[in-house]
Amino acid sequence: MPQPKYKTRRSHTRSRKAATFYARAERVSLGRCPRCHALKPSHYACPSCGYYAGEQVYVVKAESKAEEES
Repeated sequence: MPQPKYKTRRSHTRSRKAATFYARAERVSLGRCPRCHALKPSHYACPSCGYYAGEQVYVVKAESKAEEES
């Protein structure tokens, strides 16, 4: 099996790894929540209503007017 002639530079290796990392990080697909129709990331619970796959996963706190005034 052939061997590399030269040692790969650290900057070249890290640059290659960073390029693939940031390419994956930028691809976030947004979809609509079937319950409230707000934009949400795929395979995550909806941040506005708290539902995922038709079931309530967590309770979203309602903003009260007293908090907005202060």
